[in-house]
Amino acid sequence: MIPQQESILAICEFLGENNIFKVNGEIPINTVRILFKHVLDNAFFVLQLPGQRPKYFKQIRGGPMGSECTQVLADIYMRKWEKSLREKQIAEGELYFRFRDDIFLTTKKTKIEMNQILEELGKIDKNIGLTYETGKRFYSTLTGKNDLTLLLGNKHSEYRDQVLDPNWNKKPEKKRIDFNNDILAHFTYTPSLSSFGAKFHSLWNEILEHTPLSDISVIFAHKLTDNLKNILVHKKPSKSVVKHIVEQIQE
Repeated sequence: MIPQQESILAICEFLGENNIFKVNGEIPINTVRILFKHVLDNAFFVLQLPGQRPKYFKQIRGGPMGSECTQVLADIYMRKWEKSLREKQIAEGELYFRFRDDIFLTTKKTKIEMNQILEELGKIDKNIGLTYETGKRFYSTLTGKNDLTLLLGNKHSEYRDQVLDPNWNKKPEKKRIDFNNDILAHFTYTPSLSSFGAKFHSLWNEILEHTPLSDISVIFAHKLTDNLKNILVHKKPSKSVVKHIVEQIQE
């Protein structure tokens, strides 16, 4: 989660480094700083547990979820954090891509060496909370063989065109539900049922194989129980919540 004051400072530094002293030629950097600060200082959310009156909280870390303001702050803050890593990747002729807070990079280093580097990167800024996964062999997925030299061989252009093809490695579309033939199983989700679907499908196929039911698809759907993740943020509070706010102000 990005720190509020440091992310605003990163925005001002970014504008200054790029000689942008007035956004769109009209808005000074100091005004930009004040506007971002106003958004972060006035971010509130409502929490209403089942059967209880709503409670209101002020956000003191990060920015409002889904806000374009928060997206810009996070992107510029990440840009400042990644600067040395990105420059090093370019100098070594490696790939480096980032979207929001997701990073993809390539390296010729061993898994142990890369884990050490990423571990040190995670210590630079505790606010970012860097997590990583290594060991993905991009070239083996592309070529079908565990040989890095193939990418630099005679088929280099062919592999390049394959990667640029929007249909390459595209996930297959989900099967549409046939409400006349498919069986829908609906249940309230709990952690104990997290792997229930896979086990049920295995038993279904094992027991009903070579029967008329073997061609019928069983589709699981679940409704989340009330929890903080679902009821913490309301982009459009209900009328009752808004009315309660007004009543509190009048009191």
